[in-house]
Amino acid sequence: MSSQDAPSNGCAVCQTPSTTRCSRCSNVYYCSREHQTQDWKAHKLKCQDPSKGFIAPKKPGTRFAVDAILFPAEATQPMLVQVQHEVKQDDDDGGIFHHALTENFLGDVSRDRRWIPLTDGGIEVLFRDNFANDGSPPNQCIKEITGGNPAWDWAGNVVAIKTPVNRDFVTNISMELDLPVLVKYFMNYGRYSTE
Repeated sequence: MSSQDAPSNGCAVCQTPSTTRCSRCSNVYYCSREHQTQDWKAHKLKCQDPSKGFIAPKKPGTRFAVDAILFPAEATQPMLVQVQHEVKQDDDDGGIFHHALTENFLGDVSRDRRWIPLTDGGIEVLFRDNFANDGSPPNQCIKEITGGNPAWDWAGNVVAIKTPVNRDFVTNISMELDLPVLVKYFMNYGRYSTE
């Protein structure tokens, strides 16, 4: 077994519940030094210092891209995509924030968002504001990844973007780490509050 198959708090090699994590990325658990050494060949391909993934706010008008997960309406598998962001300045308080440019994925329409809180930040789920009434096709991808049991009848494309706690920053999302959180969210949407 490799690190990508282990449960979130189980040793990547033997699945024993563990509290010791990789000291570089903190994403993978190990029950012993021997198991960490054994898994290193597989884990090193994905091991990254999380601080290197954050994009600091820049001068207003600057654009940059981060990895996001697209749940395409007319496909059955999610995809890792690049979403452009523009640094903007709030007219009222002068604060800097990142605005996701999702038109390529959601169309040039009003969009809505939901926040999934995580211990180290969260995931923003972006979708068409009026998807239930605007003729958007049913989202086959969300239906497939939830085993045909989504809590809501999603329609149109849906995009997920990862942010740390302060939400002035964005970071690359991970299919391996963040997709399971999103599947659970889609299976339980509306059954509990996420905000």
